[in-house]
Amino acid sequence: DYIGAGFYYDAVKAYIEHFKNVKIYLFEDLKNHPKKLLHNLFGFIGANTDFIPDRLGETYNESGSPKNNFIGSLYQQRWLKGLFKTVKNKLPENMTKKMTQSLKSRATEKPTLSRELKSELTKIYAEDIKKLENLIERDLSHWRK
Repeated sequence: DYIGAGFYYDAVKAYIEHFKNVKIYLFEDLKNHPKKLLHNLFGFIGANTDFIPDRLGETYNESGSPKNNFIGSLYQQRWLKGLFKTVKNKLPENMTKKMTQSLKSRATEKPTLSRELKSELTKIYAEDIKKLENLIERDLSHWRK
C-alpha cells in the first residue's frame, strides 16, 4: 500500500511514546546539510562529533526507470551482472564508479509525478503532515505545496 506508507504521524508518534530518547531527522536534512546532521547525530549518541566520513555526500544506488525496455531487461540478466562484476573488480574503484554513473545516467531516467497526481497526494497527506509538524516541532509547509 504505497499511500499508506506515506502517513508518518502515527509511526513517529509510536516511537516517541515507546522510547526515551528519539531524534527525528528528515531525508532533506541529510541531503541538504549532511555534515550538520551527522555532527548533531554523533553528539546525540555520544560519538565523536569531529568525525566526518570519507565519502560524505556521495550518492549510492541511485534509482531510475530504464529509458529503453530492452536495455533494462539486459541489465537484469545474471550473466551480464557477473560480467560487469568481473570487469569492475579488475579496474580502479574511481574508474568503475565513473563508468557506472555514466552508464546509469544514459540508460535511466527519474520518473516524475504529474501535477494532478501531486495535487491529489498533497490533499491526501495534508492532515497527517500538519499533525507531524506539531509532533516534531518542524515547519513542513513545503511538503504541502
